[in-house]
Amino acid sequence: MSSSLINCLPMLWRIPLQMVVVPVSTLVLGLTMILLCPLDPTRRLFHHLSRLWSGIFCGSMGVHVQVEGKENVDPQQAAIFVANHQSLLDPPVLFFAIPANLRVIAKRSLLLVPIFGQALWAAGIIFINRRDRKNSIASMNRAAARIHGGMSVLIFAEGTRSRDGRLLPMKKGAFVLAIKAGVPVQPVVVTGTRNLLPPGSFFPRPGTVHVTFLPAIATRGLTYDDRHQLLEKTVQAMQDQLEVKEADAMEKAAS
Repeated sequence: MSSSLINCLPMLWRIPLQMVVVPVSTLVLGLTMILLCPLDPTRRLFHHLSRLWSGIFCGSMGVHVQVEGKENVDPQQAAIFVANHQSLLDPPVLFFAIPANLRVIAKRSLLLVPIFGQALWAAGIIFINRRDRKNSIASMNRAAARIHGGMSVLIFAEGTRSRDGRLLPMKKGAFVLAIKAGVPVQPVVVTGTRNLLPPGSFFPRPGTVHVTFLPAIATRGLTYDDRHQLLEKTVQAMQDQLEVKEADAMEKAAS
């Protein structure tokens, strides 16, 4: 047997596993969300089920999630989690890693995905149509209401995936929302997902991804006029951490 085939064996047995485990878990947990989440006044059921699904997803894919900076997160404090976006792996990785009762602002097109879209709707996920300004404002108002109810919100402020791993310009909506709701911005840096599932790929390679929670940035006393400063402070913190991770990766590759 050739060495190249031997190296492919772990992937060869993982693909059938993924094709069974992921759809079945999505169906079972999705139907559970559709039936039970509307009956849960605390809306915490979605938090537990989404973390369970994310754990199953990452486990079946051979993706190990390593979390750093846990001490920077207060699960009882509602916050806006602002994360960089490099891969389709980012959402399940972050739902698994973030300990807070979390919702995400998602593209409205996800509603069209059978079971999955209905489960997200039943759980109170906030859908947004970025092409419709009035709809976007209404979605942000709904997000603010969720936050006042004690939920945290995850936002990929770049608006799309970075193709080269570098931070793209961030949109201001997340920072306006944080100021409006009076909650801190929690910067989150994800690295490694782009290497495991690059654009155009369907099955991730097994490996380790890193999630780093940076110190929260307070918004108390800030006004709408401070949104640019809040954005810049967040971007700088995330950029610094990305550079640290890149330097670490280069050092490991050289050793």
